[in-house]
Amino acid sequence: MNADEMAALEDMVISEVTSFFDEIDQFLNESRSFMSGSVSAETAEVAAPDPEQTEEDPEALLA
Repeated sequence: MNADEMAALEDMVISEVTSFFDEIDQFLNESRSFMSGSVSAETAEVAAPDPEQTEEDPEALLA
């Protein structure tokens, strides 16, 4: 393999590796966006406990 072929092969490998990591980066960014949206939606759906509500007495449940 001559120097030109080696350089072309090196360029091709670098391009493929760069493309691969760009795809991973894009996937991670999309996943983060999705997860942050899911967390926000879940947080909004959860109702805060009513501070006026008292816990039931476990002994009263047994009676």
